[in-house]
Amino acid sequence: MTRGVTVAGQTVKLAAHAGEKLAHSDSAAAEIPEGQKIDLPPGKYKVTLKVEDGMAQSREFEVAANETWGLLAGTDGVLLPMRLY
Repeated sequence: MTRGVTVAGQTVKLAAHAGEKLAHSDSAAAEIPEGQKIDLPPGKYKVTLKVEDGMAQSREFEVAANETWGLLAGTDGVLLPMRLY
């Protein structure tokens, strides 16, 4: 089970399987609870995923103006940032 995802000093706590029913569409971002959204200005960011056993995985990604990103976080600690639109 995932403990939390940290980006730019902001941590979002996630329950297991959070967001798995969201469709890959322009309206998907509107369905995400406000507590799980982070607005970032353009730039490079490090995202860290902490999993139940205390291990952490980190990855960097770059956000451009007017982009929306999603983050897939596996129970094994694998991170996959995805540019949605």
